[in-house]
Amino acid sequence: METTDLRLQHDVIGQLAVELIGHVARPQSDFDAARVTHLLAKLNGLLRVHFAQEDCLLYPAMIAGDSLEAAHLAYQYQLEMGGLAQQFEAYMRRWSVSAAINATFEDFCAETRTILAALDARIDRENEILYPAADNLFATRTAA
Repeated sequence: METTDLRLQHDVIGQLAVELIGHVARPQSDFDAARVTHLLAKLNGLLRVHFAQEDCLLYPAMIAGDSLEAAHLAYQYQLEMGGLAQQFEAYMRRWSVSAAINATFEDFCAETRTILAALDARIDRENEILYPAADNLFATRTAA
């Protein structure tokens, strides 16, 4: 398994996050809740696919691999990711409707910054630690 598609998904997730941050940085009078709910729906769809690919393909392949270190790393990330995925699902339940965003705009902005910062930190860790370990593991398998 290669991590190329997962990395590309990270790039799109990052672009959506930057756009969302731009929206929450605006005063409520300039805020476009309909556009934001559309962006959130796109992000949610992409994250669901991304999380599923990691959970169903990447982590099991790493855990079943020949490297105890890679298996431990995948297991650790799998445990941590479940929590972030659940947090994002709860976030989406609260903020998937424009009326909810408009009614408690400041809460939405604060929670959006928090969840996007957690996603950003996770993406950085995956790109810098998990995916290189996976690439090394799978390159070793291919070479053998």
